[in-house]
This record gives sequence, structure tokens and C-alpha cells, in this order.
Amino acid sequence: MNLHLLVCRLHRQEDARGPVYLELEYWVERVIQLCKTKVRHRTHQYPEKVLSNFLLEYGAIELYKAQYPRVEELASKLRGPHTAITGNVDAVDNGEVGGSQMLGVGRIATEAEWLELKTSVAAFCSREAEAESESHWANVDGGSLHTAQEDEHDDGSLVSVYIHTYASLRGTEMYTSVEHPRGRTRESCFLSTTYEVDGRNVTYIALVKKLVKLVHVQGQESHCLRFAWCDFYKRNPPHRRIQYLEDVVDDDTGSMWKVSHAADNRCWSERGYLVEMHTINTKVMKCKKVGDTLYFVPYAFSSGLI
Repeated sequence: MNLHLLVCRLHRQEDARGPVYLELEYWVERVIQLCKTKVRHRTHQYPEKVLSNFLLEYGAIELYKAQYPRVEELASKLRGPHTAITGNVDAVDNGEVGGSQMLGVGRIATEAEWLELKTSVAAFCSREAEAESESHWANVDGGSLHTAQEDEHDDGSLVSVYIHTYASLRGTEMYTSVEHPRGRTRESCFLSTTYEVDGRNVTYIALVKKLVKLVHVQGQESHCLRFAWCDFYKRNPPHRRIQYLEDVVDDDTGSMWKVSHAADNRCWSERGYLVEMHTINTKVMKCKKVGDTLYFVPYAFSSGLI
């Protein structure tokens, strides 16, 4: 009998009188519960303002849904027009296949900045050539590169250099430089990277001074180099090994790192070193400072498992 009413009569009743739930005797209780849900744990001083704000938003959305029943059309109306990008639109990075992408609108490097970066780029190109790498940069004379601000002729060595303050790696990890304006209480403009030294892999902790995108146009081809310009701390043995459940990880992974003599220049092993984005291991955070000694942990470190 109930199935017969639902199939044969319910749609006629809704056509004539509207939604069935409004005909039931508990609609008042449901409205009261809705109001409590929207106000609870949000405010004790002005519940009427919170509730009024919700009802106005809900009513406006319901009105739009009635006018634009298609989801795509409704979303475009609610989202509104896109805000125009401010700054240098050419400096926006579209990312690369591997997942590295400079975020935000970058700024063009000044001549002074390029003079500092040029030495690091030239050293990087030399290392690529010595390693007989198949990358584009192994065949580039880094010392001959110049920017348009230097007013030199375009002889195939013209580059565009953009400075960013934050970047995404592998699509999920966020990296920032010391220039990022939002870093206040948690100092996380650090990274770890691994290089082969004397036949074994060695992990270093580095301070990210700048995040740079360098574009080299040669003929009809454009080559992009995304890198972090870093200062490397002197490598200390891991301060202690961190145990995750019952698995003890390797010395260089998941360790707390200690850097001594942080108050002066004795803590640095390399200044202005170019680290390609795809070679970064993980983000590192400064967790403690005792005197002139710094302690670092991986950004994904869980303090409850040691």
C-alpha cells in the first residue's frame, strides 16, 4: 500500500502542494535544530547575527539555483569574473611535467641580483658539462649569459630571470624563501638535498635565499631552469635518530640535524649554491635554537613518535 502511494500519488501531491516534508508535523523542530546547528560553537554574544548571515546566504544561493539549475552555469555565476593578475604577467610560471612550479607573480631580477646569480649559474653549467650531462645547460657557457637590462646584443645567450618567493614541488610540497612575507613564527625556509661525496650520498641542510626561474631562449627553443639559490650549512652528523613505530630510518632521513656556530659565518660550507628544484629531498624546519646552535627536523616530522 505504501509503495502504491509513493509511486502513484506522491508526485501528484507534490505538484499540487509542494514538498511533502513541509506537510509533516516535525518541520518546526527541524528548523529549530538547523538554527542551533549553525550557531553552536560559533558565537555566544551575537547568535542572531550569525543566523541572519546564514539565512541571507542560503536564500541567495537557493535563488541562484532556481534561476540556473545547471551546475556549470551556477558555478560561473557564483564565482563571478576572474580578477586580473597584477604585476608582470610574463613572470607567471606554468610549471613543468615533473611538478615543479614557481607560484605567484614573479618579479624581474635586478642587475645586482643577476650579478650574484650569474656566478652560481655559470658554476652549475660547468658542473653539468664536467658530469657529461645530457641536459641543455651542459652545453651553455654560463659566464656569457646576460639579461636584456644589460643592453647587449641578442647573440643567443639572452636570458630572462624571475624571482619568486614560494614554489610548489611534486604538486604537493610548498617551499618558501627568506623573502616570503608570511613567515613569522615558524621558520621553514630551509630544505635538504643529497649529493654524492667520495662515493657515498651525503645530505645537506640549506637556507633558501631566493627561488628563481631562468628562461633561456635559443632560436625557436625555450629552456627553463627552476632552482633554489641557497647557502649550505656545514654538515653535522645527525643529532639523533628518530624511530617511527618499530622502524629505525637511515641516518640522513628523518633525523634531527644540529648546526653549530650559527651566530657567525663558520656555520656555512657553501654560499650561493644553485639547487635544481627536482633534486630537493624535503622541506626542513628550524625547531630549536640553543645559544649559537640550531636544530632542524624534516617538515613532516611527527613529534609524538621518537
